Amino acid sequence: MLENPSFISLIAALSALALVGPAQAQLSEPNLSGTYRCQPQPSSCKWQGQTLTISQSGPTIELDINKGEFAEGKLTSNITVSAGPPYNADGRIMPDHSIEWSNGTKWLKQSSAALAEPPQPNAGSAATTVAGTVATITTTNWMTQEAADQWRTSKLIGVNVYNNASEKIGDVSELITDRDGKLAAVVIGVGGFLGLGEHDVAIPYGQISWVDQPNPTTTGGGSRSLRSSEGPRSYPDHAVLNMTKDQLKAAPAFKFSR
Repeated sequence: MLENPSFISLIAALSALALVGPAQAQLSEPNLSGTYRCQPQPSSCKWQGQTLTISQSGPTIELDINKGEFAEGKLTSNITVSAGPPYNADGRIMPDHSIEWSNGTKWLKQSSAALAEPPQPNAGSAATTVAGTVATITTTNWMTQEAADQWRTSKLIGVNVYNNASEKIGDVSELITDRDGKLAAVVIGVGGFLGLGEHDVAIPYGQISWVDQPNPTTTGGGSRSLRSSEGPRSYPDHAVLNMTKDQLKAAPAFKFSR
């Protein structure tokens, strides 16, 4: 039999394809390792967690829900996966690396950039994003009632300040906060008459003590009278500072930025 160079080349090419085929099939096994977020479409997230981490070793996978739930699973094909108890769900691996589960939820694989972003609220929920920050306020975060351990800062303006001898040494004229909203200082107005010639001194907030009960040495209580019908206070009765009025007057004046 004569050797045909073209025929030999064809046989060699077919042999190479036969060797490459299994390797390509093996390489096409999807890599599911990573972090996923639940996309409540078309159904709401029925599993207890909202994020899922998958660890993969060959066809064996381990699912870790963010609330401490674990499940074992396996790749049943290059496009399907199954999760064992307690979830008992089958999933279909989509081209965008998401997994559509038989319980109606969809898990979208997250990139590093996506994980750095805050989760977005579900469709239909009211949300407000504060400009210049990454915080998203959803309806689940709204405060609807002032708590018993909270004060209205506007009510602190005008509160009388006493020293340890129950002598009035000034009153609160302003509160200074940092950009994170933490109270940094209390500005106390000292001296003057009807606001004229008043000397403002900034005292670190931690050096001020706030007292709910009226000062017993003063007539009519502290800074403001409180009728019993008004209910609980939303501000303290007075403040106490361990300084004399002369010491406050000698302290450097606080200048407000204009």
